Amino acid sequence: MGVFGKSNQTGGVDGRSRLSLFGVLAIVTFISAIAYADHHAKQRTDAELSSGLAPNCCDEFAVKPKLDALTRRIETFPYDEQGYRARANVYAGLYHFEEAIADFSRVVDLTPEDADAYYQRAQVYARAGDDEHALGDYAQAIELRPSFTNALIGRALVYRRLDDDEKALMDYDQAIAINPSDASGYVERGEFYSAQLALENAIADYSEAIRLQPNNTWYYFRRAGLHERAQNWELAIADYTEVIERDPDDPTIYADRSAAYASNGQKQRAFLDKLRSLGWF
Repeated sequence: MGVFGKSNQTGGVDGRSRLSLFGVLAIVTFISAIAYADHHAKQRTDAELSSGLAPNCCDEFAVKPKLDALTRRIETFPYDEQGYRARANVYAGLYHFEEAIADFSRVVDLTPEDADAYYQRAQVYARAGDDEHALGDYAQAIELRPSFTNALIGRALVYRRLDDDEKALMDYDQAIAINPSDASGYVERGEFYSAQLALENAIADYSEAIRLQPNNTWYYFRRAGLHERAQNWELAIADYTEVIERDPDDPTIYADRSAAYASNGQKQRAFLDKLRSLGWF
């Protein structure tokens, strides 16, 4: 007796059993593909949020009392820069970029030597797609605080959007030189290299990020994807395994490792991971 059906005389699996096995594989592959797509849609969202250019999302009705309270505070204390700053952040979260920029501009007027004020306004300009003003504010923030790595990385992201890769890379390099112990700098530059198809450089940057933060599952996951693109299947499998060891209850990672196993010719392990991705055992 075979595992999936009645054995024939030669010890193989009969036609009906082969059909059943292929049917199971087809169903598993289809459902896993859905899970895989959903997972990578989330991955893209996470990457955008980490870039600082993706919008927040909040309920306008839920924050209206806070917004009204901040407006009353500003009306009572018109020179309270913290009130404008707080309201600007709420407006930015509501996608009300014009109002957010107006409030951050008031903060800039009240505290013209505050690098954070220019940086925060630059972030909103960038999110609104106003790259020219974003670059101007990032530059002002960096002039006021030359070690402002977040501003350097934010400006690099705008340069990337403008296809000015040379300036983007210069800003990433400078941010890492200023703070080489900050894993996020390597991650951002790694994403830049990934977009440039410089996979070896991207993998090297993610490896350094992992050295600095060895328990960050996201870094292993991203490096695994880079290894897959470079067709380094064994290394991809190893990184997916690291993720699973840290988060064994996430079924989508089993789907990712299954794909790597399949590409590496390890069909049985690929099949077992597909089943795991569906929670079958």
